[in-house]
Amino acid sequence: MRLYIALPINSRDEKTKEARFRAAERRSEKLRAMLAQRAEFELSDIVTPFDVNPLSEPVSEETALGRCVAAVLRCDAIYLDKGWRGSKGCNLEYHAAITYGKRIIVQSAM
Repeated sequence: MRLYIALPINSRDEKTKEARFRAAERRSEKLRAMLAQRAEFELSDIVTPFDVNPLSEPVSEETALGRCVAAVLRCDAIYLDKGWRGSKGCNLEYHAAITYGKRIIVQSAM
């Protein structure tokens, strides 16, 4: 199974763009580790926005979102982290997942 982690990045509380990105990247790695320990995901390929948009290769928001949606479409399921409803990017990823019949896992449901 391939699982995509959708988490808020630009809508975070940190004051600078770089701080928001770094905090979101740390959160994505914590989620990856947590999900990998769950029996249903332990053999899964877990994908984060930072796998398709490394911080070392800055791109426009449009390019980054396009890559994230493409990653969702290559996955079997999407995990929506807390705060996803307030994120334009997460909502876009969510709607792509719904449209293409992906399994939806919401953080509060775990």
